[in-house]
Amino acid sequence: MTRYGTQEALTKEEPVFVGEPGLDTADLPLELLVRIVSMHCLVAHSPVDIARTVAVSRLFHEPVAEGLRLRAQECGYELPAAAAGLGGLCFAAMQLEARLPQHRGGMLAASAYHSIFIDAEGRLSTCGKSVPYATDGTICDSLLGHGAGVTQLSTPTLLSSTLGGERAVSVSAKSSHSLALTASGCVWSWGHGAYGRLGHGDEEDQRQPKKIEAFAGQRIV
Repeated sequence: MTRYGTQEALTKEEPVFVGEPGLDTADLPLELLVRIVSMHCLVAHSPVDIARTVAVSRLFHEPVAEGLRLRAQECGYELPAAAAGLGGLCFAAMQLEARLPQHRGGMLAASAYHSIFIDAEGRLSTCGKSVPYATDGTICDSLLGHGAGVTQLSTPTLLSSTLGGERAVSVSAKSSHSLALTASGCVWSWGHGAYGRLGHGDEEDQRQPKKIEAFAGQRIV
């Protein structure tokens, strides 16, 4: 690959890069290049966007690779450590990206009684109606995740919980509890806690999302 338009480059149909003599991207700080490329990668929303990002960024392969790994971390998947060069890393990213919930239509979930939605910023909204406990008929006010006393919402309403400042990438809704997965691989749960279903080591109801500490140090996918 060359930075200048030469006959050899044109013959081989290689990309031609025009620049001032003595000016090279390699002269820029690596941290700056990584930041530029990673931010460009992070705004991509599809496997096609990732391929385009790599195609236009061939001048600095190492920062692109680092950018793809940063995007993977942000989106909640992990790239193989021993990918075959940048091409292999890009291929792995496209394969894994295509499996993400947002590309499978998994940015929402619903039970018979409530629905959960993830917006473009990874925030959660819910709507629906809580139902009585089967045992004593008491209304469950933990199903929607909005705190004590909130038992019915007719339109999607943003949760006050920010999931520790992380972005939600997947959700699951059941008749009495819900789960949310964040980009870093953490799991949050809320709802009726009977039988230990919420994963917090007890049977307490959780009226707002609570992080499952049993997975501390692990990455759930």
